[in-house]
Amino acid sequence: MSQDSTERPANRLATAAFVLAALAVLGCLAAGVIALHASHLHPSWRASELASRWCSWALVPAVLAAFVASVLALVVWSSPSFRQWRNGWMATVALLVSLLIGLGAMAAPTLRRSRGSRVVQCLSNVKNIALALNMYAVDYDSFPESASWCETLTAYLGTPDIYRCNEAPELRSAYAYNRALAGIKFDRLANADRLVSVFESDGGWNAHGGPDLLPQYPRHSKGDYYGFADGSAKWYARKSKLVPGQSEPQWLKAPKDTPGPITWEPKLKTQQPAEGTHE
Repeated sequence: MSQDSTERPANRLATAAFVLAALAVLGCLAAGVIALHASHLHPSWRASELASRWCSWALVPAVLAAFVASVLALVVWSSPSFRQWRNGWMATVALLVSLLIGLGAMAAPTLRRSRGSRVVQCLSNVKNIALALNMYAVDYDSFPESASWCETLTAYLGTPDIYRCNEAPELRSAYAYNRALAGIKFDRLANADRLVSVFESDGGWNAHGGPDLLPQYPRHSKGDYYGFADGSAKWYARKSKLVPGQSEPQWLKAPKDTPGPITWEPKLKTQQPAEGTHE
């Protein structure tokens, strides 16, 4: 068998490995551009599910191309014609690129877990603030006044860091207090499990009001975390509507009614007449 007939398959394999590695690099670059584009469109949802999904779609073919390129490069390496400079150079570059992309793919789950820990942290913050409001209402027979609620609750929370959210690091406080609760006696509430006490907001320190203070864009998977007067906390998807001529939905400052309807206004129990009183 001539040397030519031995070298031609190796040449083709080396070229194919190099081309596939180049395509894999382009796929990774496309994923990066998509992530940056989504982040630019939605600067407040860095952890957007949309960006994550698009990146996954772009990375899957890139990782497959890198895997095939590495297999072809190893075949070229094991052939006698690897000693030919052109084959060796292309196979080595293809293998190195494939290894780098493989390491990146292995790191992706770690990044996802990191994002998940930020989500858990925000839920924990909201729950702690809701519990602190609940404890204050029990201790002082009513919910705190709204003007200085952050200072008031710091003694219960232990640290003001609980007011911070990793998705809005520029804010001293990333949450707002439902002003309708101020001064209300806890034992008179008939809807504590559905009554919002604290919620995500861009209003800053001591922000208080209603749903108009919700962030312009939802921070966590197209939704927001809410704390309730009974000390519980839940995530609710945000309502949105499609606007003609726009590819992105317009976010409304209101949650969907799943996992259950919520309310912003206290509903008070009917007071029972004292014993021994007569009409």
